[in-house]
Amino acid sequence: MRSAGSLGDRPLIVLTATRQGDISPEIPPKDAQAEEDLWVHQLQPELARLSSHGKQIVVDSSHEMPTEHPEVVISAIHEAWLAARAYHLMVERSDHDRVHSQ
Repeated sequence: MRSAGSLGDRPLIVLTATRQGDISPEIPPKDAQAEEDLWVHQLQPELARLSSHGKQIVVDSSHEMPTEHPEVVISAIHEAWLAARAYHLMVERSDHDRVHSQ
């Protein structure tokens, strides 16, 4: 994540699935839980922190979240779109005000 840089204040929503179906059955349950905790509580929040307007939404889902919980995905897309639109309008207004104040 460190090499990813920063997204500044751009809107970002990280949808985190809690059920990791790709964990091998040979992995002891304690280690599997530690891996899930690392994923949910450290790695995914690091992604959300790439933006000062980032947030993480944790969903009781597998990686098939779009089919298991389409309403969550649709809601996140809509929220990100609204935030991006507001961000774009704010930048336009700021540019407009700067040009006309000179």
